[in-house]
Amino acid sequence: MRRLYILLFYILFVGVIAKPCFGEQEWKQRAPEALHKMLYRDFKDIESFGYIMVFFQGKDTKKIGLNEYELTDYVKLSFKSNFGKMKYKNMSIERFPSIYYNEAEAKKTGRIICWVWVVGTDYPIAYHIRCEAGNFKDFSIWSDAVLGYSSKRNVLDDVRKGLDKMMERLAIDFFKARSEL
Repeated sequence: MRRLYILLFYILFVGVIAKPCFGEQEWKQRAPEALHKMLYRDFKDIESFGYIMVFFQGKDTKKIGLNEYELTDYVKLSFKSNFGKMKYKNMSIERFPSIYYNEAEAKKTGRIICWVWVVGTDYPIAYHIRCEAGNFKDFSIWSDAVLGYSSKRNVLDDVRKGLDKMMERLAIDFFKARSEL
């Protein structure tokens, strides 16, 4: 809800007050940067990530041979290649309550969760992938989704490609927000 109010303020401020202050070219360059800074500003607090997981939705996902643990390991590997020296400390689920009640640690610890939905067991197999990143105070600072279709033979590769693209976009947004703040 807080983001909605901020977004509305941004639209009113930039559209009514700030736009006449800048030339047209300068306006086109500054508006996306300001929105990006505002939306992802909580990324600056994250010092390390503690939870990366892929979950399946629907029955068809397991029927066609996809495995949550293998895709989770794949996303962790993609995190390593896209986030460079950013730390990942795999947390046990038993530690979650201690983080939720410690606001300082909740802001410092990042998390990435992806959901994979697959419908169908033979061509065409439709898939939907959604990933959210945030910290333990605000779970959804960033989100992205991919929708597509594939054959049974290629669905694993297509889901991996979708996860890779989302992790790349997340890394770009994450480091861009941190460098601007």
